[in-house]
Amino acid sequence: MALQKGEIFLSFMDFHKTLEEFQAANNILYTRKSSRKLPIYHPQFERLQYEFVHYACKQGKKRATQSKGIRPNQRTLKCGCKAYVRIIATECNGQHVLMITGADHTHENHPVDAMTAAVYPENRKPRINDTIRAMASASVSNRGLRQYIEGAQNITLLPQDITNLRKKLTAGFQLSSMMATPMLMSQAALTFIKPAAERITTTCCFSTTKKLDEIRNLARMRIVDNSAIGKAAAEIGKPPRVIQVYNDRQVGYLGDKVLVTVKGEMRRAYIVGLRQKQRPNVPRTDTNNIVLVDDNGNPIGNRVTVPIPSALRGKGGDLTKIMSLATKFV
Repeated sequence: MALQKGEIFLSFMDFHKTLEEFQAANNILYTRKSSRKLPIYHPQFERLQYEFVHYACKQGKKRATQSKGIRPNQRTLKCGCKAYVRIIATECNGQHVLMITGADHTHENHPVDAMTAAVYPENRKPRINDTIRAMASASVSNRGLRQYIEGAQNITLLPQDITNLRKKLTAGFQLSSMMATPMLMSQAALTFIKPAAERITTTCCFSTTKKLDEIRNLARMRIVDNSAIGKAAAEIGKPPRVIQVYNDRQVGYLGDKVLVTVKGEMRRAYIVGLRQKQRPNVPRTDTNNIVLVDDNGNPIGNRVTVPIPSALRGKGGDLTKIMSLATKFV
């Protein structure tokens, strides 16, 4: 557990776990300074996640600022420490792995001990439970709440941490009260408060605007021919995603050629059905449909399983070969 140059990890989770153990054992903290994720269509994305990650000491170099004045109340832990760890995704013995390409654990400009590590903001995050909520809502002083959390969770807190904790719990209680009693508010107030409350209390929020129906990069598609790779992708529940649109607008429309990734392979395809609004007399479909073709423009399958818009008949080119496989037109 030395985290030296040349060490290999089979996944990012393995490296992250080793890094946390190394930090706890040596009373240091590394933060992510720069990184680049692998493309989402990369076959090793779920395991490796990153193309490279550069970690720097928490008390490393100060960030550049465009401020022209000196703020007297500004506090910072930065002291120019040059310690770092850098990993990259590479291939070793025929297997994709994460390798440490550089590491320097010499912390010369600041003390390295348990007391210093305990006051890092990342190490001063208490785990909120029902007991802490009850004490914060009762008449328990900040000092009493701080002593209880430090004793129960074995962490070091500052007085400001308790103040921030009370504000957080108070805001959460008021928010839950507003959502629990909506009939006490006017309809006009609910129009603005309820959407904001739902965005805060949920872990994810998805928009359903018109742009989601447009064919852009990473848009999910549906293969509507009887090719073997299309059937295999449908069986495992991983629809193909667009990674390039072959036009100047970078937005796919009916009859456009796109490049998609299917089961880790890149394939060319033509759009033969769209969910977005079409011009008059051109029908819309429930899904965004494509037909896979090879490098020469010939369809990979030998049959199209859904009706094809008749508007594609006049486009010519490789679409003529696709139209010859269709049995129904709309």
